[in-house]
Amino acid sequence: MLSRTTSRLLAASALLFAVSLTSAEANAYGPLCESYLSKPLYVQALRTIARNLQYSPEQLCSLERILAVEVKHTNVIDENQRPIPHTWVTLHYNEYSCQYFVRDADQVVTKKNCYNTF
Repeated sequence: MLSRTTSRLLAASALLFAVSLTSAEANAYGPLCESYLSKPLYVQALRTIARNLQYSPEQLCSLERILAVEVKHTNVIDENQRPIPHTWVTLHYNEYSCQYFVRDADQVVTKKNCYNTF
């Protein structure tokens, strides 16, 4: 059996390791996405969008031409009036924004559109 001191040291080490991993992931994803890293569903959606746009998540979240990234959870109503859980990702560029709806169940982009912001 471990002593109380050894158990505390192991717990403190594990916590420090977890914090360092979270910090490293936040730095890897870049400033545009770091506020979403605590929500795994949002991170999955960002990965899906990055893959569809042929970027790594790190590249997408640090592109200079993207001014802001907005992620929200929503439901898309299907033809039978049933709600289908989606994660809605909006990339805001200087002159336009693009919205992507990622179905939570299988990470498929079911709808996307871009619009002028002027």
